[in-house]
Amino acid sequence: MPMSPMQKNAILFSVLLASSSAFSNESPVQHAWRLSGFIAPTKTKQWMSISEGKIVCIDDEVKPGVIPEAKNCVSGFDVTSLKDVTAISTEDSIFPGMMDLHNHIEFNSLPLWTDAQGQFKNRFEWRESESYQKGPHKFFMRLMKLDPKDPDYATFSDFNCLSLQWAEIKALAGGVTAIQGMGRIQNSTCTKDFGIRNLEIASTMDLKDTTITGSIEVLNPETIQKGFNVFIRPQINKEMTNYREALGAFDEHFEISNWLTDFKTKEHTIENGILLAVGPMAKKYLNDQVKLTEETAVPMIKNILASETQTLKITDVESASARVLAWLFEPNIEKVSYMDISPTNPDIEKLALAFLSPDKYDRTAMKSDAVLYIPRDARDYMASFELGTLTSLRKKLLLPKTQSFLTHLGEGRRTDEYNSQEYNYANTLGLLTPNFVSIHGVGFSEDNFHDMGTRGNGLVVSPFSNLLLYGESVRIKAAVQNKVILALGSDWSVSGTKNLLDEAKVLKKYSSKEGVTLTNQQLAEMLTINPAKLLKLDTDQGFGRIALGRQADFILLSTKPRDAYTSLIDSKSENIELVTVKGEPLYGNADLLSKVALGLGDTVAPESLNDFLGSDPSCAPLKASNKAFRLFSWADSKTRFSVREIKSKLDQRFKEASEKYKATMNAEGLSLDPIYSCQDPGYRSALSRLLK
Repeated sequence: MPMSPMQKNAILFSVLLASSSAFSNESPVQHAWRLSGFIAPTKTKQWMSISEGKIVCIDDEVKPGVIPEAKNCVSGFDVTSLKDVTAISTEDSIFPGMMDLHNHIEFNSLPLWTDAQGQFKNRFEWRESESYQKGPHKFFMRLMKLDPKDPDYATFSDFNCLSLQWAEIKALAGGVTAIQGMGRIQNSTCTKDFGIRNLEIASTMDLKDTTITGSIEVLNPETIQKGFNVFIRPQINKEMTNYREALGAFDEHFEISNWLTDFKTKEHTIENGILLAVGPMAKKYLNDQVKLTEETAVPMIKNILASETQTLKITDVESASARVLAWLFEPNIEKVSYMDISPTNPDIEKLALAFLSPDKYDRTAMKSDAVLYIPRDARDYMASFELGTLTSLRKKLLLPKTQSFLTHLGEGRRTDEYNSQEYNYANTLGLLTPNFVSIHGVGFSEDNFHDMGTRGNGLVVSPFSNLLLYGESVRIKAAVQNKVILALGSDWSVSGTKNLLDEAKVLKKYSSKEGVTLTNQQLAEMLTINPAKLLKLDTDQGFGRIALGRQADFILLSTKPRDAYTSLIDSKSENIELVTVKGEPLYGNADLLSKVALGLGDTVAPESLNDFLGSDPSCAPLKASNKAFRLFSWADSKTRFSVREIKSKLDQRFKEASEKYKATMNAEGLSLDPIYSCQDPGYRSALSRLLK
């Protein structure tokens, strides 16, 4: 069949993959398969091997069923050990696997939150809204994070793990081969080696001495408004000084560091406890005391508080006295009594911070508000934010092993007073290190983007989620003009897209309305090489491109485009013919997947999806494309995962949870979020609305 002019301009791409002993005790390599297709912008035919999950050798004269000579291969992979080669020739487009840099996958079995219609100002408002707090999503999230002591744990103990795996199944079906947002560290037991790569699990990303990490957020408006804006910013503005100098003046004024030093070094008698709780003014009342007990301390503490009412701003002496007594005699953290600890106790630092700012550390154990002579907001800022959050965060950012750090910043409307300043706060606080990657950035100003471009910091955008929650997204024109490195993230299924292909389409439409035209090449790079650059995975680890020595994570698309980049951005779920992770084909067209699997010596037939796609006519193109999964454990290539079984268990959990909470929720229960948009009319409606 003659090639079209478009195809003549494309590049023939050939890859060789082989089954190996990478995940088993078998050796040597016995089987291999070859795939040909079109790719841009490479100019050379390539071969890939999964002996190390990377492209390791090249040959310009590839022939079906013929093993290439060993001399053309990188050292460490001996192709002469191959028994036979299965050749698969296509005229499809091949791209690197897509990387989703913003998600919360433990919740991605939940469907779209249809109450969100762009009405919220920021991420804090919708979290506290009645619609969300009393809606079904909140109840279901609780079940995914149950403590083993909870009476519901027996029923829902597997809910979280199943949800994580379902999230990876959905992502894989959308062409994603690596994803961010695993969540809590304990989730790694469910996600590691399951399907796609998890950015936070170093071994799945082939990281040896470095890590990719992050947090949902590093700042919050309450801390900024009650602490930074009250105590720190006025000093900066007044003295034209920097943050560290202003913080030092603040600390010296309130003697917070001195308090911490006293707590950690002085003997913890009742007398010292009273001094720590009430302050130096108590000394004149303690001079005549021979021996203090709880009984003798009560009237003395009341006298101290009554005489210092104006200084302490306390009007209820009885209440204040009770708080001090509770602080002295009742509270504990991890069953360590204040009266029993000593400076040599390894938990002394944690305990000191907890007493200085109790509600931030252990809400259940602490029954009092200690250190009455230091304003509460000042204590909270120093203890929980500066000495707790920021100190830990700065250490993490500056650690040589922290390859990149991702966090939400500027999520909310541009006009929101706090949201519009969050980038500036992060800058003032010294957080914008070279490995700092912001997520969302809707509140970032043009000046912020200029600063980002100068620094080389990157941004992950999630326009679908932003538009659904806040009615607007990032200043994309300013970001592009300042050459900020951009990547895309689907966000969670509660307010985000099912896959990155949909996210790219939303960004393209939104950008056009914002007055900037993003080319398909720019969008394609946001899904592949840009994420790799932001995570510093584009060099030694070899992500984001298909080239010699790089990772064998790629997707095969059935589209016949004007150019290869268009083939990716215009693709739909039915166009994904094959998704390969670490060189292993895990999803795609059932016939193609079967042929490849047999080439790898796999006798287990791929699991077809057609019989549970339903009768919605929107799924007709997907049914015609005959999709299937071939999932197994990387740790044990003989252990197979069944999508059907995972779905069945999750359907049951959703049914049980909906029944359990039907009398409590303000809405009907939920059902499992489908893999594809054709199965989800509510999602299709929201996507269509945002694409108009």
